[in-house]
Amino acid sequence: MLFEGNDLEDTTETPARRDSSTVVDETILESVVTLLESVRDHSIIGRALRGELHVRRAGSRVAGVDLGARLCTSDRLGDKLFHPPYIERTTKTRGYVESHPNRAVVQGAFADMKQLADRFDFRVTVVIAPSAPRVYQSHFAQLPACEDLHVARFLAALADGQGFAHVDLLPLMLQHSKEKLLFFRDDSHFNSLGHKVVAEAIISRLTSGQAHTDQVCLQRITLSRGRGERHSHYASGMPLASSGHTMSEIALTDKAD
Repeated sequence: MLFEGNDLEDTTETPARRDSSTVVDETILESVVTLLESVRDHSIIGRALRGELHVRRAGSRVAGVDLGARLCTSDRLGDKLFHPPYIERTTKTRGYVESHPNRAVVQGAFADMKQLADRFDFRVTVVIAPSAPRVYQSHFAQLPACEDLHVARFLAALADGQGFAHVDLLPLMLQHSKEKLLFFRDDSHFNSLGHKVVAEAIISRLTSGQAHTDQVCLQRITLSRGRGERHSHYASGMPLASSGHTMSEIALTDKAD
């Protein structure tokens, strides 16, 4: 899953590390070299050259306290905090995306995933998630008008170029956004309803016109849960090791209950 809000701007290339077979290994000089590498990778100058530094945008103030986010109000949906950088990024033009310094890094990540998919014989489905400001722009008068879907189209084009399937979550999320919030009121992540909507969209994509192996994976989740197992569950080739659940698994559980 790639997120419109930060997977272009906040994506960084993994710094190249030195060859572990150098003469300084296991000597006091190794610590010095490691320190210098850390300074290179995390210094202000290094981060600026890689386009990782961003100007902090002012948020709303309540009772003299800076919330660090913009507080917006909707007659129908109530109050919600929106992350200022995500608001700003929905207003960026096509030229911004085409000239972004991280564009080549994202392209390289897709190429690397294609090599892995070919090597280990698995299919890739790219899920493109919109940010909360784009989903709710028409419901909160304080939010600016959004530019076109330049980041989403860039990611979809990369997926097509590598032969990956892709799912755009925006249309479905717009349908569900009219009555309820799909994101936490004080956070930029999906809430429980948002996860359910997203999971159902992914399941629909994997089970409509796909190979039998996708359906077998989904059936395997149900059977594994019936035996009480909480590990190695797969829906689209991605386990969630920390919780033992997948997004599709959550949706299946909701339907079963």
